[in-house]
Amino acid sequence: MLWHIIRKEIVSHMLSLRFAVAFILMILLVFLSFYVSVDEYERNTSDFNERSRTHERDLKRILDQEDIRSSFRSVFDREGRYDAIPVSPLSWIGQGLQPSYPSSLNTRRRFYTRSYSVDTLRNPLRGFLRIPDFVYIVNVVLSFLGILFMFDSVCGEKETGTLRLVLSNPIPRHTLLLGKWIGGYVVLITPLLLAAVGGLTYARWRGGAFSTAQTGRVVALIAVALLYAAVFFNIGLAVSAMTKRPPTALLICLAIWVFGILVVPNMAPVTAKILEPTPPLAAIQAEKRAVDREIRMQSRRLTLTSGELPYGKSVEDAREELELEGARRKEQLDRYYKDSRKKQMNLAETFGRLSPSACWTYAALALAGTGPASYASLEEARVALAAEFNRASQDIERDMRSQNSENAAQIRFEDIPSLQIRSASAAEAFTSSLNDVLILLILCVVFFMLAFTCFLKYDVR
Repeated sequence: MLWHIIRKEIVSHMLSLRFAVAFILMILLVFLSFYVSVDEYERNTSDFNERSRTHERDLKRILDQEDIRSSFRSVFDREGRYDAIPVSPLSWIGQGLQPSYPSSLNTRRRFYTRSYSVDTLRNPLRGFLRIPDFVYIVNVVLSFLGILFMFDSVCGEKETGTLRLVLSNPIPRHTLLLGKWIGGYVVLITPLLLAAVGGLTYARWRGGAFSTAQTGRVVALIAVALLYAAVFFNIGLAVSAMTKRPPTALLICLAIWVFGILVVPNMAPVTAKILEPTPPLAAIQAEKRAVDREIRMQSRRLTLTSGELPYGKSVEDAREELELEGARRKEQLDRYYKDSRKKQMNLAETFGRLSPSACWTYAALALAGTGPASYASLEEARVALAAEFNRASQDIERDMRSQNSENAAQIRFEDIPSLQIRSASAAEAFTSSLNDVLILLILCVVFFMLAFTCFLKYDVR
């Protein structure tokens, strides 16, 4: 009996206009997304490799100078070291925060790093007219198709009299509901799976974008997409079992979709900004400039109060201690600003998780390696590089002071610290997305049980 109900639902959906529209829409959007995203990923990877070679060549050119002290000042004070920011291997599935990353980081002494990007040299419309990636298509299109497929699954058949005719036979209501769910869900996910398999085949054929190492992440991401589709599918089923007429069910489903997809995820950062404000960045920068002025004034007083030469050993040691103290104070200001911003971001994520849309986005970007965790890894690598760069400069400068310029050893390329970004493993990515996956699973079960409860009491007359 169950199989006959499932087959009837599959045939009914596949012969409808909505299935034809959904099939064509998903195939076109996903294929276009993969085509453009893979091409952009390969271009960004090529740019990264070229920037890395250019930065390495420029640094070696500076270190090859005969004047070692001039090389030291160029590397650690004037020009600094440039490190290219790598491209996430799965950014072609979900860009996430990747477009906001700088192209390179410029590191100098005293915990100072500066980012710059070459994106401003490209067509400015690229950022404005960006092709939606796979994560965005699933977030918006698949969720809409989920409620579109099921908003009239119960109330529509009641209006036509089909439901009353079916239940006049000895068919349990739970069997009928389960058959409707299985048949409709199979039809819903078929276009997605076909489009995803075709897109991944294309990415694999291109060679550079999709490798065997990312297979586990991609499979997990598609599985989460299927779970996300089931949430809105069950929402449509529950609303249909709670209403009497299809127009009413459609209006309620559209209101839920707009609220869950557009309102909650976009209002979460605004609400967090109001409830957990952060100090303005300009105020932090002003305080850091005040610290620099204070350190410079104290440094000038050293030669006046000590009576020694401006470059005597005791004066140099005291000046270095002052600079380190200033660096520590500025680091405390940076830490205070980062902690405040982190609290605000955590609050925004908590509010955003009231919507299935945000849960899907967080889980998908965690698996793709382009979410908040990857940004935190980049920030940790930047801070670690600044500290290592400062220590390396002190060690090299100490060696240069202990020797004459003629006897000082040449600064080696390996002595200059480089940016080391730690990438999360597949297991860490799965763990990071687990909370959001559990929320989606709970929502899926809750809405199905709501539909089941309402359908058991549904009046088919």
